[in-house]
Amino acid sequence: MDWFKSRFRQSKVIAPSWPLHLDASSEGALSVALQSLPVGASGWISKSEAAKLYSTSDVAFDEWDSAGILALSEFAAYEEHRCDFRLESDRVIFTRT
Repeated sequence: MDWFKSRFRQSKVIAPSWPLHLDASSEGALSVALQSLPVGASGWISKSEAAKLYSTSDVAFDEWDSAGILALSEFAAYEEHRCDFRLESDRVIFTRT
């Protein structure tokens, strides 16, 4: 039993303390990247990547209307993602909860 306990402790995933850049080439790729984050880990996408994914036009990230923010919010709220997000001046940070 002690051997199994030691193996389990060794295989625990430790969340990195710095945010990782996530693949934002598509919403599907971002979804996979978020699901692979360990609990407590953070990842980011740039504001231009977010604008491309969550805007119906080419407006700048800083000019997003409430619909763009809502789209990002609904994406992050999907049950399988279990992520919170916050907007920073140059990027969006997702944190796995």
